[in-house]
Amino acid sequence: MKGFFAKIKTWYEKIRTSKVSYTSKGIKPVRDWQLISLIWLILFVISITFASYLYVEIDHGKIFTVKKNDKGGKVVLNSPLLQKIADEARARKIKFDDARNGNLSVSDPSL
Repeated sequence: MKGFFAKIKTWYEKIRTSKVSYTSKGIKPVRDWQLISLIWLILFVISITFASYLYVEIDHGKIFTVKKNDKGGKVVLNSPLLQKIADEARARKIKFDDARNGNLSVSDPSL
């Protein structure tokens, strides 16, 4: 029985985790939290700066405005090209209506 308890004790010693020391070289939670806070602060300042810039530019009318075209020239249409496009659109509509009504004839692709 004494040997059994000794085995349990040695087994417990093997699986028990040792006390973690935060003073070791690699583990420094204070430094990690400082880095996270610094990154957050930098991103916050950048976003506030960008938002302020957008507000000022929009308020002064320098951004998101449409410039008027001062040319005011006459618009010339290419009538033959317009007629060709309209004819093609009509032909597509006729083919679409035929396909919808079931009048579409499909050729055999194996021939």
